[in-house]
Amino acid sequence: MRRTLVAVSATFLASSLAACGGGDGGDGEPSGYQRADVEFRQVALGDAPDVQAVVDASDAFGLDLLAAADPAENLVISPASAVIALAMLGEGATNVGAAELDALLGSSGDARTEAVNALAGVLAAYDGDPGSVDDEDLPESPLVHVANNVVLDDQADVTAAYLARLAEFYDAGVQVADLGSDAGTKVLDVWVREHTGGRIEKSAITPSGDLRLVLQDAVLLAARWQQEFDPGATREGEFTTADRGVQPVDLMTTLQPLAYAESDGWQAVELPYRDGFAVARLVLPPEGEDPAAIPATTLAALEDGLQRAGTLQVQLSLPRFEVDSTTNLTEVLKALGVQAIFDPGAGALEGIGPGQELHVGQAVQQATITVGEQGTVAAAVTEIGVAGTAAPVVDVVFVADRPFLMVVEEATTGWDLFQTVVRTFD
Repeated sequence: MRRTLVAVSATFLASSLAACGGGDGGDGEPSGYQRADVEFRQVALGDAPDVQAVVDASDAFGLDLLAAADPAENLVISPASAVIALAMLGEGATNVGAAELDALLGSSGDARTEAVNALAGVLAAYDGDPGSVDDEDLPESPLVHVANNVVLDDQADVTAAYLARLAEFYDAGVQVADLGSDAGTKVLDVWVREHTGGRIEKSAITPSGDLRLVLQDAVLLAARWQQEFDPGATREGEFTTADRGVQPVDLMTTLQPLAYAESDGWQAVELPYRDGFAVARLVLPPEGEDPAAIPATTLAALEDGLQRAGTLQVQLSLPRFEVDSTTNLTEVLKALGVQAIFDPGAGALEGIGPGQELHVGQAVQQATITVGEQGTVAAAVTEIGVAGTAAPVVDVVFVADRPFLMVVEEATTGWDLFQTVVRTFD
């Protein structure tokens, strides 16, 4: 049985964390959490000059994730969720770890923090209850829910400054649990279910005795098309797979004015959601080419063409589909040059907890998307598990800082061979 020694930095928790929420989250687990006694600060988009740099880096990271996956498999990922979670980690990154994350995320320091905060703030205007989303009857107005959380191991020693930073700019709550046990897993699971409306049921983090904290980010989207597909126009069709197989599909069909562009045999069309909230950009490669392998120059040409294009009457046929994915981010991050955060000896995360050889032990994203006649429902959870040198279990503290007795005893007979009292060092 493990004993709680230090939770978060005990003094900080006692003085600076206040209980929020409360009640019961189902199955007897508490739904409340704690957070630093720091007011959340929302940065306006216009006050964050590095927004475009972070967006560009995020989009590129997403394409890298797609390109690294099995070319024969479906995949859904959320670059936004991954970048928010990595930015949260970056608040405590130091040395080479900080430099590598800066390069990946396109910005550094306060500029990146403010850019990520501002981008999440744009989505906050559409926030709503994840549990209210009905996949069969999507909300009339778009709903986007973004949430961040930190689960600390019950023996973690994390700096107050790091948790305060996460509260101030990421509105991140804090929970404390034994991350080496099923009880800790249950805390992670409950948060995942709550903030994805049950679309993702469990955390992807494996319990481990060396885990010190887990960073969680969730993004949920539910939005109707600006012009919905007529279910009566959905027809049976065929889909040619990457290996040239032919599969039956339900093809949704519409004729409407849409932005359209083409370049080097690639085609792109933008299908808008209601309220001008967002667009779904559909990109179709030439026959025989993998859509995830789109050249950067071609993608840029398509994006530029869509921005410049007026609308054309487009006859669009799109399969109804649902994709669920789990993506291990570790190998992709390493391949992109983010390596120090995985090395216990690199000192890459000293800003989270100095001298503990903290490093990323697990980095996973789960995502799901459903596209139908009404619109789109998608959810993603990115989790980063930070591990450290195992802390020794201490039941009693003994400090010989006053006069003491020392006995040297023969083990077999119990005979005291020497006895001494130490009272002074003059």
